Amino acid sequence: MSTELTKSAGQERPAFLTTNTPVLGTEGMAEKVRPSFMKIVQKQSSDQLIELFGSGSIILTPDNELVCKADEVVSFVCLFHFTEFCKWAPIALKGTEPMIADRSFDPKSTIAIKSQSPSTWAEDHPNYPGSEKHQYKYREHLNFIIKLLDPEHAHREPVLISFSKTNYSVGQRLLKLILQRRASIFAGRYQIGVRMREGQENQWRVYTVDIDREASWVADETEFKLYEDAFSYYKDLHKKRELASDYDADEDSEEAVVVDADEEGSDEVPY
Repeated sequence: MSTELTKSAGQERPAFLTTNTPVLGTEGMAEKVRPSFMKIVQKQSSDQLIELFGSGSIILTPDNELVCKADEVVSFVCLFHFTEFCKWAPIALKGTEPMIADRSFDPKSTIAIKSQSPSTWAEDHPNYPGSEKHQYKYREHLNFIIKLLDPEHAHREPVLISFSKTNYSVGQRLLKLILQRRASIFAGRYQIGVRMREGQENQWRVYTVDIDREASWVADETEFKLYEDAFSYYKDLHKKRELASDYDADEDSEEAVVVDADEEGSDEVPY
């Protein structure tokens, strides 16, 4: 990565490695940039995950690393935002065909258009006409590359969090908070946690986001510049389609109640 967000043991970049020094041996590596994915451990998750972390915890996959417990929050900075539209295969067919049947970044694509209306969200699978549990689902994913700020993860590479389905309005709230601050996406600090929502058939946990009330802005110009460099790095990767997004097919429940973004907390922004 071109930034110093993950400096090891405080070691500074050697002076002889200037920006004009030729970069050799990294051809094709950018195609492998696949940030760790944040997810919530649900009551319906595997017994192994529940035993390791507890229901309601936020973890990183595929690392199986704890971010915070169900009753905790963690601070973060948004480095980059992008939207992706996906055609999801039925969960009932998991293991027999790719879970993401098709995907696009184009807001004018067929996938994007179908993801915008409840009347077009679902589509019959050709092998199972008329079967609701075998339908394809079209979803919009609000994606953020974020830098976790808690001491346990401060030296870690940035990670990906995606808001879709039951968490979609939480992602909308985060976008709203960022826009209200009238500053660069990486200028403010936020907090994320989880809370319980009652679904039609089960209990389901969703994210909750808010301004970091203890330190609502980045500390200083040096930190701001590091995040600005990271923003440019991920923006360039995304432009070249070298930023891969891994999602969890079980991340959201179709039966869970959609969270109202206005319920997530105060919209008051501390300037």
